Amino acid sequence: ATLTTSSLANLTMNRANRTLTIGNPLRIWGELTATTGTIACGNNVTIKADNIQKGRIAPIGTNADITGNITFEVFAKGGSTGWTLLGISGIQSQSFTAWSDNFPITCPTCPLSSTFTSIYQYCESCATNNYSAAAHYVPMSNINNAITVGRGYWVYLGNSTYTTSNIIIDATGQIVKKNFGNIPLTRTGPSGIQNGWNLIANPYPSPVSFARILNAMGSQSVNIDKTIYAWNPDLNGGNGDYAIYTQGVGSVPPVSSGGIDDNIPAGQGFFVRAINPVTLTPSENWKTTTNSQNNLLRTMQVNNNTLAYNDYPPTMMILEMKGPNNYDVYTAVALHPNATTNFDDLYDAVQVGSDFPAPQLMTVSNGMEYKINTFPPVNGTYSIEVKAITGVSGNYTIMPLNINNFSNGACLSLYDKFTGTTHNLSSGSYTFNLSDTTSVSRFILTITNNTVNASVSVLQQPTCSNDASGNALINITGSSYPYFLYLKDPNGSVLTTNTISTNTYTFTGLNGGSYFVEVASPSTCASNVINFSVAPTNTILPQSYFNLISNDTLKLDFSQPIVAVNQSTNSASILWELIGDGYSASTNTFSFMPSTEGEYILQLTAYNTCNDTSMFQVPVLIIPGPDSPSPFGYAPDGTPMQTSKLLTPADTNNEPNVMISKDEHGWLIDGNNVTDAYIQITDLMGRIIKFEKANLQDRYYIRHLNVNQQWIIVTVQFNNKTIAKKLFYE
Repeated sequence: ATLTTSSLANLTMNRANRTLTIGNPLRIWGELTATTGTIACGNNVTIKADNIQKGRIAPIGTNADITGNITFEVFAKGGSTGWTLLGISGIQSQSFTAWSDNFPITCPTCPLSSTFTSIYQYCESCATNNYSAAAHYVPMSNINNAITVGRGYWVYLGNSTYTTSNIIIDATGQIVKKNFGNIPLTRTGPSGIQNGWNLIANPYPSPVSFARILNAMGSQSVNIDKTIYAWNPDLNGGNGDYAIYTQGVGSVPPVSSGGIDDNIPAGQGFFVRAINPVTLTPSENWKTTTNSQNNLLRTMQVNNNTLAYNDYPPTMMILEMKGPNNYDVYTAVALHPNATTNFDDLYDAVQVGSDFPAPQLMTVSNGMEYKINTFPPVNGTYSIEVKAITGVSGNYTIMPLNINNFSNGACLSLYDKFTGTTHNLSSGSYTFNLSDTTSVSRFILTITNNTVNASVSVLQQPTCSNDASGNALINITGSSYPYFLYLKDPNGSVLTTNTISTNTYTFTGLNGGSYFVEVASPSTCASNVINFSVAPTNTILPQSYFNLISNDTLKLDFSQPIVAVNQSTNSASILWELIGDGYSASTNTFSFMPSTEGEYILQLTAYNTCNDTSMFQVPVLIIPGPDSPSPFGYAPDGTPMQTSKLLTPADTNNEPNVMISKDEHGWLIDGNNVTDAYIQITDLMGRIIKFEKANLQDRYYIRHLNVNQQWIIVTVQFNNKTIAKKLFYE
């Protein structure tokens, strides 16, 4: 039989000596199960994952098989950007390029070249008697390095500098199944807690059970600890910590707070300690009996430790210390009205040390060592100790970063107790000689700030949130002229700077929103931060909605188009967009049929008179129908390579659009009212085969590629639009 649907919760094959062929793209959101018989996937199956559902490949029966390439997705929830433990999610023969299209990967030889290497493996045998020794951590040397199935990797995961949104990590290829091989666990050196640590990973495209792993080991299970350790970068206020699960005892912390339990998700890396060398023999019996999946250990939402933008702007100042051997370490201080001078769970971070002999830099308060030390805004003078230690003597330099972010008016000094020198941090860096015998706090950081008395009143609220018609007046009590005014947005970015020698100033051109204004008088070591809000008077927002009159799955039939009726409220205008096709309209009723089969999203955007927006979307699937193009041939795996009719002005109401199709001469790109377009052709691994600018007034044929008999991705960018299509190139 050949299955030609689009999306299923579960699919089970239980016909002995029979084969179920997946003939068209199919998404599985639950379980793909082969009890008996064969499922031939033909590069058409995607096991889906998101924040709600996570698909898997259930245990494969003894007399069953799953063949062909599969795309398997793993969901990584957003949180703090940082190190985490990953493995390849049940797909064979992958390199690090499989991950590079999901999140940035850097190394000196990588396409994203950097001195920062973002993937390491843990080499148990590379050092002894110190499980945290630097020699254990071996950096990747090339993005084309193979990912070993069953091995875990330290991966710097994220899609922005400090915080990361949700990430789908996918890979395509033959699945890892049955008894694919072994996972050796080594112990180098004498027995003891410092040796035998192995970083491994769940090898299967399914969650596995630690209890079932131990059961499968039988009598050999005495050779490993009954505990697994997984690093979660979101624990400890975003500084990261280990989540621990001991079989039969429990999880620390709880799974709901970022811990791990017996259920180890696909793609999860974790440490186990070998008491004696032993070899794990994975099997389908490792898999959990049901599809009950935890997230990868990125389960906590971001905790803005030192920031609470609604009542105070970000104020972190970093002290950076550089020294010999390219040593470079950091500590930070910050201000917040809700902080105390003691350790605050919401705002402080404990010192996390580097491996000896690398230097460490920290502040010390009430006997506690801090990596981030947040305290209340200073009114007067406040001092804290700064401790610098190292295993390598030499000249070191401490320099302040983001000092103006901390305060533009306060005076900051660093007192060196060893030399009796007081250094003004506002003047720049301080260089000193640090001995490897130093073990006490050498410096005192002193902040002097005399509060400027000031208030802000809003004179005019804007009509719309973005019409820049709001005004606010600041009143200052005092005569320590000049005063420096820094108007900041909620993220602490400076919007305007002004220098005044009077006691009042009016900020104009304000949009609706929250603001902070810092008033600074550096000559008197004085400053203050005042927050205020500007609220638009038009608070009636649009609400987008439509009724889909046609079904959400339609045959390609121009006489039976997609039909939807606008039901939006509080809207002055609307815009329909068929995402995946490029067609748009502004009529009350939407009626259109795209020229090719595929998955589309019908989106309606509603606008009010202030141009505030609201969007509503419904997915629509177009399957083969009466107006489907005729195939010119088939790829070697049996997938039809179909053409489409060429664009005409009537197809798009004469608006610019592009279609990728095929005629007797080969694949071509046809444009309507499109001149300049950028065309990128890549393989399925994301490697660029061709990139050029083209004029689509003439037909553009895809020719002269340095590949043959393989799938390619063609992406066309034009008129601020992008379309992409997977093609088989001969």
